[in-house]
Amino acid sequence: MQKVNTLAELKAEQKNLEVRKVFLEGEIKNNFEALKAELAPLTSIKEGAKTILTSPDNSTLGNSVGSVVDFVAKKVILKNSGFLVRLIVPYIAKNLTANIVEKNKSTIVDLVSSFLSKLKQKKEVKVGG
Repeated sequence: MQKVNTLAELKAEQKNLEVRKVFLEGEIKNNFEALKAELAPLTSIKEGAKTILTSPDNSTLGNSVGSVVDFVAKKVILKNSGFLVRLIVPYIAKNLTANIVEKNKSTIVDLVSSFLSKLKQKKEVKVGG
């Protein structure tokens, strides 16, 4: 910044400062957008951790499958492991499977219903044939 002696120089300096302010605000906005783009993987990691550590509320199918996975992990897979491993790993497995089942509930129900209808058709063929 230079020393201002006249009113015209003051007005010119004000315009220069205003232009510089607009330029710097644009630079800050660009830097902020770049920072947000760099942090996007951290956001997806956070969402993944949220899926592992939390379970959906009031989901019968998800809770049922999660409970089965919890039981199998504790009593079968990790039966000879230490206390801490048997405490943490089944919890994570239960929540993860409950969330996966909850997200894909309609697909799972469709698969089970088609399987049951095919099974029913086979029984009818055996009984009638």
